[in-house]
Amino acid sequence: MKKSSELRVTDSHLQRYYFYFQPTEEQKRLAAQTYNDTLLKKHFKAWLSFYSSKVEKRKKAVAQMERAVACHEARLKVRTFQRWYAWKCERYRSQQEAAPSK
Repeated sequence: MKKSSELRVTDSHLQRYYFYFQPTEEQKRLAAQTYNDTLLKKHFKAWLSFYSSKVEKRKKAVAQMERAVACHEARLKVRTFQRWYAWKCERYRSQQEAAPSK
């Protein structure tokens, strides 16, 4: 084995390795395509997450509005029935008072 003082890197070695490790046009194109695909996937996933949460919020708001409308209609029915029942009782009482007693 050579001693560290005998291991020298010359300019010709560097030039050979520099030329050897240069990426080809195909490698450059593939690297750029991979980079762009990765960015596209990240942005699409972020957009999909944002859109999904927006749709979910809209569904919750619609469901809440439907429950509110159903509750309002039920309350109106109860109030209408109570008023009708009070009117009916009053009407019945007034008819009983107006009727001749036997």
